[in-house]
Amino acid sequence: MRPAGDIRIRAGDLRHVITIQVLVPASPPQYTAAGTAIGWQPYLTTRAAIQPMNSSDRLEGGLTITETGIVVTIYYPRGFTVTSQMRLVAPHGTYVIQGVENIDERDWMLELKCLALGTDQ
Repeated sequence: MRPAGDIRIRAGDLRHVITIQVLVPASPPQYTAAGTAIGWQPYLTTRAAIQPMNSSDRLEGGLTITETGIVVTIYYPRGFTVTSQMRLVAPHGTYVIQGVENIDERDWMLELKCLALGTDQ
């Protein structure tokens, strides 16, 4: 954790390039199992600091389910709104954004709490 009031990001920590994607209707349409048309489109590409948060495995229906959490720190994207309805594509995987925190509400940097789910199939 960073000390209260510290809103700096070291330039060397921003070594990952990430893309935040937004869910939009696709053309041609793609469908989920429920019949809903979906499609992911790039919304914002930026440099980020990525830190592992937690990881756990559990057995569910004969498969090992792995949950991996990360914290992604980016400079505040002027002109863009990042929400938990989006997803994040990092060099090592795709993550669901679970929470977005505007550090100290100063519009300087965002912390994204993200979760990846995977199975051993």
